[in-house]
Amino acid sequence: MSSRDPRELKSELEKIEFSGDSEQLGELRAEARATVDAQRETLADIDTKASKILRLNIALVGILISVVSIATQLGSGSAAGVGTVEPFLNSYTVTGIGALVLSTAFAAVTYTASELDVGVSSENLTKLLNSDFQQQETEVLLIQNYIM
Repeated sequence: MSSRDPRELKSELEKIEFSGDSEQLGELRAEARATVDAQRETLADIDTKASKILRLNIALVGILISVVSIATQLGSGSAAGVGTVEPFLNSYTVTGIGALVLSTAFAAVTYTASELDVGVSSENLTKLLNSDFQQQETEVLLIQNYIM
């Protein structure tokens, strides 16, 4: 959700001529607050999960590099001069490394693209305030907004 310029928002609110029920304002505010709270909680949950996956992947990469480094150092004294990494290079290792790379990529994409828009938008709230709906009509529109 992009932040809005307060001067622009103030001028937009000054243009609104609301002549509906005062209870309607409370309902609209409660819906807007619930929307913001839900977005914040969901984004925090997504970011937490993505950061945990990234940390786990970094730890696994560190362990993998350490094991390969130790194995090549221990195997460098062999007669052929080749490290002992070759027995571990098989289809399972390649699949595991590929899955680790994909997991890291998906976690990074999820962490950076966690924008969520749920509930009533500011544009829809402005339209509702500009129209002269009664309480019942407003509630019907809010319910339809969640369904669609």
